[in-house]
Amino acid sequence: MTGVSSGTALRAHRVSKEHGEDQGLVRAVDEVDLEVRAGQSVAVMGPSGCGKSTLLHLLGGMDRPTDGEVWPAGHRLDMLGERALARLRRRSRP
Repeated sequence: MTGVSSGTALRAHRVSKEHGEDQGLVRAVDEVDLEVRAGQSVAVMGPSGCGKSTLLHLLGGMDRPTDGEVWPAGHRLDMLGERALARLRRRSRP
């Protein structure tokens, strides 16, 4: 997968987040694909405990996915170190 196409503000490709291991493994987010174009509004909806907050933390760079790619503002988050990630969060505005 390549970066963000023209007009795309945010892209997530097969993003997953797991907590725990073996019998205690919880898959909070399971292979989510998402593309948000510049100027588009998106609502994240679902029942309590379904992974909405976890997904938003992954998309905002506050947490790192177990698997998959998140591309906000044309930057692949898992390729950034902690300082670069903090700079990106500081610079980006909704």
